[in-house]
Amino acid sequence: MIETIMLIVVIFVLSGVFWYSFFYQKEKKLFNRLQQMLDCAIDGELERTEISEEKYSALENSMKQYIDSSFLAKKINRNRKK
Repeated sequence: MIETIMLIVVIFVLSGVFWYSFFYQKEKKLFNRLQQMLDCAIDGELERTEISEEKYSALENSMKQYIDSSFLAKKINRNRKK
C-alpha cells in the first residue's frame, strides 16, 4: 500500500517537473523573441513581415470574441448592481 502511494507521489512530482520545464522553455523562448524584437526596434532594424490573410482573420476573430465577452461581462455586472 505504501509503495503504491509512493509511486503515485513520484509520478505526480515528475509530471510537475516535466510541465514546469516545458512551460518554462516556452516562456523563455517567447521572452527571447520579444527581447530580440525590441533590440532590433531600438537599432532601427525592425522589418515588417507579411502575415497571411488567414492569420489576420484568426486574430480578428479572437479579438472580437474577447471584446464581446468583456462587453457582456460588464453588462451583466451593471445589471447585477441595479
